[in-house]
Amino acid sequence: MTLLNAADLAANPLRWSDEMYRIAGYEPGAFAVTAESALQITHEADRRLLGGAFAAALKTGGLYSNELRLVRPDGEERTVRATTQIFYDTATGEPLRLIGTALDITEQRRVEN
Repeated sequence: MTLLNAADLAANPLRWSDEMYRIAGYEPGAFAVTAESALQITHEADRRLLGGAFAAALKTGGLYSNELRLVRPDGEERTVRATTQIFYDTATGEPLRLIGTALDITEQRRVEN
């Protein structure tokens, strides 16, 4: 059993659904998904929020949700609600895996604004 490497997030494998690729503006499988590349498409102003939310989730029990912007290759910004659950090894209490969802809420935010 491989534990989540909380000290070095870049060392963990990352997988996206076909829909996540589309939200980010890529054809499914056409983008090499790594922690670094996912961070690079996150709006620069939202990158600290993402890291801070993950660190807080590790300390408080593993569930977090936040809103952030992704920047597509064509420059269009999409707003997503990202919700993530961190699962822990019951024997050791160490973080085991992270599973998340992203919902594109761009149109909702445009209507609200």
